[in-house]
Amino acid sequence: MSDNFIPLYDLESLNEQQRTEYLKAVCKHMGVPDNLNLVALVHIDEGEGPAHLVAYAKRGATENVRNNLKIDVTSLTNQMINGSIVFTATAKSGSGRQEIATGSKYIENLTGVQLDDALMTASTRALRRVTLQFIGAGVLDESEIDKRKTVNTPATPQLIAPEPTVKPNAEPGKDITPAPGYNVIPQELIDAGNAITQRAIETMKPLVDAAQKEFEANQAKLRADAIAALNVKPAEATPAKRKGRPPKAKVDLGPSSPVDVPNDNFDGLRREPAQADIKAAVTAPVTPPTPTPVSVTPIPRADIIPAKAPGAARLTAEQVKPYRQRLFRLMNDHLEPNGLRQEEGLGRADQMRMLAGIMFPEVTSLNELTEAQWEKYLQSLETKVQNDGAPAAVKYIRETIGV
Repeated sequence: MSDNFIPLYDLESLNEQQRTEYLKAVCKHMGVPDNLNLVALVHIDEGEGPAHLVAYAKRGATENVRNNLKIDVTSLTNQMINGSIVFTATAKSGSGRQEIATGSKYIENLTGVQLDDALMTASTRALRRVTLQFIGAGVLDESEIDKRKTVNTPATPQLIAPEPTVKPNAEPGKDITPAPGYNVIPQELIDAGNAITQRAIETMKPLVDAAQKEFEANQAKLRADAIAALNVKPAEATPAKRKGRPPKAKVDLGPSSPVDVPNDNFDGLRREPAQADIKAAVTAPVTPPTPTPVSVTPIPRADIIPAKAPGAARLTAEQVKPYRQRLFRLMNDHLEPNGLRQEEGLGRADQMRMLAGIMFPEVTSLNELTEAQWEKYLQSLETKVQNDGAPAAVKYIRETIGV
């Protein structure tokens, strides 16, 4: 363990190279290999200000520390506190130093496999936290990273181990030239194989010829049948009676009609306009039609929440706090006990954030929700739990986000 290590708490200000060097220093202080990537970085949002970058140790790191410092766990006790199982671990290092740490998990109303997993998680947290207390590097344990508060996990610099160097061998190599006659097939075996092949060909030739003749005969018959079918004269079809319009009734226009309507030509309906008609049409004033005003009444849509204007200020931490508390109680009391579990690379908080992104595509984080969007988001989940039950609400969430 290094005595010159100084923990840093402002990792956001470091560049990529500086973060890599800091991770190497942490690994050296903990006594773990820096090429196994046992220490990583993660952004955590506590809900009271901007997210901050912290370093945390993975399971393999705590096991290395326990072996290096010869840490023995002298006692591991548990007790129930407000529905949570709390394990207290006491450990002592090879130098005689003693440390005590706790690990807890909420288990009220849990049964079966979920209860078993919660008990093991609580005890593991206690053992790993008490191990890290011996090094005092300001590094969190992986079990202390709350997935509900994790914003994102930046790419941790990969510390690649140096390639091993091998001294070239200068000794002369072994002669692998085959001896004369090595791997040569005797001529007697070759002749015997050729004879067997020839007899097989002679035996199969009559069968192949018979099959070929049968195939050709079938093809000739099919061609003849097709030609005969084409030469058959089709029966004459009786022409269908053409349907036409019924004869028009004769119209008596009376003796006073100046127009003669012939039966087969409608040109008689045309007549040359009189000069008086043309003059009247040209001199008559043209009055444009008066447009009728059209009234459009907008239809109110109470279910539409206006999108947040670009550049709108986010809610303050105090404004967001009651909504986050409602969401925490909803997840902790109803959703997590009824099947809202962590998936590979997708935490429970990630799933709730994806649901909000589907409901409000214009936002990318819960911190961008307006008060109206927070209210709609939480009310829809609370109503689902109240009306259909928590298991149905969990199923609805998972089907909506596609997991």
